[in-house]
Amino acid sequence: SVAMPSRRAYWRSLLRSCTASSQGQGEGAIPSEGIDSVIRSLQAGRMKLKQSTVINRPAAQVWRLLGDGFGDAATWASSIDASWSVGEPLLAGAPARGRECHVAVPGADRLVEELEHYDEADMTLTYVVAAGMQRLTRTVRNTWSVAPLDSHRAELTILTAVEFAPAGHLV
Repeated sequence: SVAMPSRRAYWRSLLRSCTASSQGQGEGAIPSEGIDSVIRSLQAGRMKLKQSTVINRPAAQVWRLLGDGFGDAATWASSIDASWSVGEPLLAGAPARGRECHVAVPGADRLVEELEHYDEADMTLTYVVAAGMQRLTRTVRNTWSVAPLDSHRAELTILTAVEFAPAGHLV
């Protein structure tokens, strides 16, 4: 039988290979001094990722697509085959309680996501994946924030917080 690497060894190897392969390529690079802090987070069973991008559209237009159109993610997210709103809104201004998404990911092909926070004025929403996650994860929470940069551009910031399942739950 082949020995499986420990969770720490696996992530260290993966992150080091990502760092080596992306050196000098800018945005995708993981600074080597940051690998140890990522590994500490993984060992603690959690990880936070933050990504921001500039979109050449007015912030209100971006928010209409992401906030008001929360259930229509399949129209703009290439990783989602189909999506729709589910349930009556529980949060003021929210378009629905959540959404269901069908994705082409083995073991997680149907995701149910529930809105936990929705603020139209601040153009911010938070949702949690309530059902359909792979056994590796316990909780996945995403916060999307849209901020105007000028009258024609907006910055979208996505903060993803992942809590991993204890190693015993993976077997």
